[in-house]
Amino acid sequence: MHEKGVVDRLEADLAVVLVGSDERPVTVKRDLLPKGVKEGDWLSLETDGVRVLTASIDEGATAAARARVAEKLERLRRRGNS
Repeated sequence: MHEKGVVDRLEADLAVVLVGSDERPVTVKRDLLPKGVKEGDWLSLETDGVRVLTASIDEGATAAARARVAEKLERLRRRGNS
């Protein structure tokens, strides 16, 4: 099954990925994730419905999410200086 997920947090050798529209938390061994993955990165995942089988970074979704956050922060900064 193909799904999207976002890396919620990284711990020693594990990662917690929020998967699907319901953002269900799935714990994944970090060695199953692409090298260089960071918290907040969006992933394209193949799952069996419970476990992550493969993962790749979705560069477009990650860039779009980071741009949305940067835009919101900028709006908050501008409001704070009014």
